[in-house]
Amino acid sequence: MHDLIDAAGSWTSASFALLALFILTVFLYGWHPVAWWKLRGIPGPRGRWLVGSLPEIVPSGPHEVYTKWGQQYGQIFKYFAGAQPVVVVNDAEMARLVSLRLSTRPQPRSPASLMPPKEAALQRLGLFSTNDKEYHRSMKHAWLPVFNSASLEISSKEMNIGAERLAITLAKFAKEGKEVNIWRQFGYMTMDVVGTAAFGVELRTQEGEKGMNSEEAERLVWAAQTIFATNSVRASIYTAPGAVLPVLDPLLKLLARYFPDTGMTTAIKARHILRDTVRELVKETRQREAAGVSPAASAAAAGPAPSAAEARKKARGVQPGSFLNLMINSKHESSGSTVSDDEATAQAFTFLLAGYETTASALAFTIYTLAKHPDKTEKLVKEVDSIGRQASIGPAELAEMPYLDACLKESMRLYPPGHITPREPLTEDFTVKGYTIPKGTWIHMPIFTLQRSEEYYGRPLEYIPERWIEGTPEEAALNKKVPGSWMAFGEGTRSCVGQRFALQEAKITLARLFQRFTFKLSPGQEDEARLHLQSFFTLGPKEGIFVVPVLRTEE
Repeated sequence: MHDLIDAAGSWTSASFALLALFILTVFLYGWHPVAWWKLRGIPGPRGRWLVGSLPEIVPSGPHEVYTKWGQQYGQIFKYFAGAQPVVVVNDAEMARLVSLRLSTRPQPRSPASLMPPKEAALQRLGLFSTNDKEYHRSMKHAWLPVFNSASLEISSKEMNIGAERLAITLAKFAKEGKEVNIWRQFGYMTMDVVGTAAFGVELRTQEGEKGMNSEEAERLVWAAQTIFATNSVRASIYTAPGAVLPVLDPLLKLLARYFPDTGMTTAIKARHILRDTVRELVKETRQREAAGVSPAASAAAAGPAPSAAEARKKARGVQPGSFLNLMINSKHESSGSTVSDDEATAQAFTFLLAGYETTASALAFTIYTLAKHPDKTEKLVKEVDSIGRQASIGPAELAEMPYLDACLKESMRLYPPGHITPREPLTEDFTVKGYTIPKGTWIHMPIFTLQRSEEYYGRPLEYIPERWIEGTPEEAALNKKVPGSWMAFGEGTRSCVGQRFALQEAKITLARLFQRFTFKLSPGQEDEARLHLQSFFTLGPKEGIFVVPVLRTEE
């Protein structure tokens, strides 16, 4: 009996010891002591047990928090997003060095990170997401012809058409003196333009009672909007737990697959819509080529793109010269093999998303800043009028409009849609200017914070386009021209490959609109805080930017 009691006592003691050890282990894990020790030479907020600094980051994104921490900790600091260590490089020259020397990117936690490989393939194979250096180089090489001077000359015609359609819509609001969510209208317009360039069919997302001409176009717009809206850690109940306890990832993937919540099902549905649409276009183009039906020699010769509705009724292979047509006829540099249908689909998917939301936000913020500064608007209008109030705008005309370029560049300094440039050393530790960053650590270059810093700009929170005009007093006094202090499109091999396309589209749109309109802010939007900026995948206003378009008098 005594032996039994002793055994029971020993078992109880061992159980308590194991329980105590487990609790101690969980407690220590929640503070991430190993990762913290490796980064001990870099300052930063301690955060909370287990969740780190996620409570500060999640509500509206990191743009404001990074600015606050940058003022507190200086040129480089760390924090923990749950279990994930993040180093923020808050120094322009150092940020540029990291961008140039390191090309691999982290894979953010979102519903896509929990999807089965088949469902996430569009994101995994896209130019933006892949970390396969050889594949990235090959795909980037395939993208480049779309953005050469000849292609941009062709694209300018579609950009003018898109801007003209937007002007028709805005004229209706102007005549009635009504406000319009210019951010969302720019979204319809950029989808219109990018859809033609990527898919070779006119989506006409600006037409009709709802702003769209077909159910297909409406579904595509919804899908693109949804992918952006669900690309964050808070989009599904399954994403945040993995950020805190990565060991749960296998279980979370199973739960998300067999018991998906609304966030997961919505994200998957959006990807299916885009995937199936583009795959159909690729399939029909392949069939046409196999049958020996030769398309027109170029996008310019092909004439207007068919509408989305028309394209469903007849052979609608993408126009030669369009992005998707170029992809399906490309070959990998190293192997010489043809780009697969899935790879081509992924690139068009990436092009559509990258060119849709970011350009719309850049345009909306430019209208916002100009509406706040009537004196800047007046200078821009004079420059636009010098080209002609009815003129179509192309690369030659844009070259004669330096103030337009400055207005856009200054708004993108204050409100960069790509507010962070991320990197991650995957295979070995990374050292920059004496700081060693362990592999697996996310590195963020905080573009929003850097471009608003007094270190690099005089009067940094003011909208002063003249700081970008060579030879002006403002340029001399307010722009220190530090490398890396303006990186709205990133730097290095992972910089935005389509920036020439995006800038041309934005500038043509602005020029065409200011030929006919000026803009007034709706009451209550003068204060930036009222925009409720969010910075998850991209920087944007939470609910939109509301303005009243004002028709200019005929002269």
